[in-house]
Amino acid sequence: GATVGKTWAVTIPVAQPEKCASIEIEFEDEDATLRINEALPTLVVTAVDCVGVQFELSALPDDRAGRTQDDPDYDGPALDIDIVGQQPQGQQLRLDLSQQQALLADGKIRISGLAVRGTFATGKSSGGVKLGVAFGELPSATLPQRGRLEIKCGRPTHLLLENTEELFDAAPYDAGASLPPMQLRCTDVDGNPAKDMHLELEMSHDGEAGSDPFTGPSGPFRTSAKGEYVVGGGKSPGFTVNEDVLRYDAEAVATLKFVATLDEDEVEGAVLEVPVRLAQLEQEEEPELATLAMSVVLGPAGSST
Repeated sequence: GATVGKTWAVTIPVAQPEKCASIEIEFEDEDATLRINEALPTLVVTAVDCVGVQFELSALPDDRAGRTQDDPDYDGPALDIDIVGQQPQGQQLRLDLSQQQALLADGKIRISGLAVRGTFATGKSSGGVKLGVAFGELPSATLPQRGRLEIKCGRPTHLLLENTEELFDAAPYDAGASLPPMQLRCTDVDGNPAKDMHLELEMSHDGEAGSDPFTGPSGPFRTSAKGEYVVGGGKSPGFTVNEDVLRYDAEAVATLKFVATLDEDEVEGAVLEVPVRLAQLEQEEEPELATLAMSVVLGPAGSST
């Protein structure tokens, strides 16, 4: 008859990896938005053996001078971190390492404080980079392995009115007059177009009337891919002077204040204040009263005629 086989369980001990063969790198927060002049997510460096098993580091690697992390002059692990590729052509991005800090946790090196700075290609509000990390004689690792990391523009720093002369040359504005379209341009600290920024509008004037100096758009607005927004451009209505705020004693001055922020929840951002001169109202002249001249002529015997 048939022989029924027995199942044997065999336990084979696997030794912990003794030698680091390569490194792998990734961001701790893979879904974070990467922006110019903003700290990148923590970069995690994992050492692995020849079969891809994590090699847990017991201490941070020596620095470039051979000092250990216990040395007061320790200058951080001797890792070479840099941008090893970028697109499109014409952009000039660099990796700022001046604020980097290294920490050992769970046998992995975690590096924080990295930031990308510089300019995108002309007219672009984003670009792509590939990061590379080299550790001693081990093969270098790149992030991502394929493609590029998208780096977006930084926070709005400068907000400008492009057609200042056109607006100011037509002043002062009479009641009911329309302001020309206002061409706003927003950039980050490096001059890159600040795309998709939140624009808020406030208006005021130096008179006593409680109403706004203009009717028309009230916001909020969003900048374009070129960091621009035109108030009153195309089919959009522009600003019209409200007669109620004009004064008899002097020209009134209205102020349009624009504030650009990364999102609507932020308070501080790039600020632009535009003063607009409004015409002085003319005093209505009082009508002159007609004067009736009468003369009395005395006749004979004192009678009048």
